[in-house]
Amino acid sequence: MRAFGVTVYRGKVSTLLSIYGLLVISTGLGAISLGGAGGGNIRLWEVSLVAFVFAMCFNSPFKRNMVLLISPSLSLAAGYVIAVLLSGLNAIDSAMWQQRSALVLAMSLLFFVFSQRYTQKEFGLYLKIIIYSGIFFSVVGMLDVYLFFTAPDIFGIIHQFDGGAQFAQNGAGDLASYNLVARARGFFTEPNEFSQYLILPFGFILAVAFFQHQKAGTKLLCLFGLLIVLFAQVMSQSRGGLLGFFVEILGLLLVTKISGVKRKIRIKNYLPIVFVVVALIAAGILYVGENIVAIFVTVVDRVGSTGTSNDWTTDIRLMNYQHGFDSASASLANLLVGVGAGNLDFSYVHEATTSNQFLDVLVETGIIGFIFYFMTILSLLWLSYKFMKNRLLSSNNELFVVFVGAYLSFLGMLVGGMTYPTHMLFFFWLNAGLLLAVCKFRAINTPATSSSGNSN
Repeated sequence: MRAFGVTVYRGKVSTLLSIYGLLVISTGLGAISLGGAGGGNIRLWEVSLVAFVFAMCFNSPFKRNMVLLISPSLSLAAGYVIAVLLSGLNAIDSAMWQQRSALVLAMSLLFFVFSQRYTQKEFGLYLKIIIYSGIFFSVVGMLDVYLFFTAPDIFGIIHQFDGGAQFAQNGAGDLASYNLVARARGFFTEPNEFSQYLILPFGFILAVAFFQHQKAGTKLLCLFGLLIVLFAQVMSQSRGGLLGFFVEILGLLLVTKISGVKRKIRIKNYLPIVFVVVALIAAGILYVGENIVAIFVTVVDRVGSTGTSNDWTTDIRLMNYQHGFDSASASLANLLVGVGAGNLDFSYVHEATTSNQFLDVLVETGIIGFIFYFMTILSLLWLSYKFMKNRLLSSNNELFVVFVGAYLSFLGMLVGGMTYPTHMLFFFWLNAGLLLAVCKFRAINTPATSSSGNSN
């Protein structure tokens, strides 16, 4: 699978980096609204994306050549977008189809933006931004639960700009709960979306922790970061998110197996750090009291009851799956082009989602959309496999670390998408574009020319 490079404009690195950085940071601010338009909200990431488009259109301030890379993955993604537009021919509610189509177009543009060739310096910057912003927003998510009970006024101040989803006139809107236990959700519309976001920084922190040589201070920061994001995931109480984390850890073994990179971890060097961290965690749990302890108990109960008669959420998902298949098979038009993007709630499903990204795509865009979406995913996995089989990079190479982070996050969100529709989360496409960019950057920068690629 080859990419075709075409120089399309000249750009100034600092201008583009600032816009890219804002896009990455805004992943943790998914529900932040900058105002209303057409009955909806204008999101920060949408404004950042528009800023990038304007930056591309106005050539005068730019001084640096940029290369447009066209790859099979991009072509397949374009086919999926066309299928979304075609689904309007059979849409039950055309207004919902128009809204969803606009969102898909924005996310496909985001995928395209992040799929383009960058310098290794830029990749390193994204690595740091994703990790540090992820840790920060994880802390904010955990503060949600704590402040909701202890300082509702402060909670209201923090969430007054997130579209009103978590902030009501009484000072603190109701957090989503499970068995009356509050669930963290940060600046997202609901906890499951927050849990899928956490998969993004967790993958990159794992990559740094296992595939980059570090000083003791950096190791400590990395370990703290892993635990902070993990605790935020626990406090979201999402089993799909926890499953995504588990898949990311398994992905580390897969990367080691395929790439041949061996990372030796000396346990004795980590024992003092682990001891300090565990002591701080224990003290923190005792300090925050029974509300936080109840969250951990609830998570254990949820995981243990999965698939049993006490797990009513699984029954709902299975019912939605059956309704989804019924809707797709109701007519030839439904089977070919779907019921229309965004129209699940108006079909036999009677829900906004079936809780499965692939089934959502099948029902909304038919077989045509499903094939293009599924092939896009396979193409990215195939490129990742070729990248790892190449075995030209050392474990300490920052490009390899960025690849591992993007690859682990991609795997985690794919599996998390079996319980939540990650294909409609914009940071899924951002990360997918970044993964494609790393793979293609390596493909067009052979060892003999890699030094010139680094100087761009």
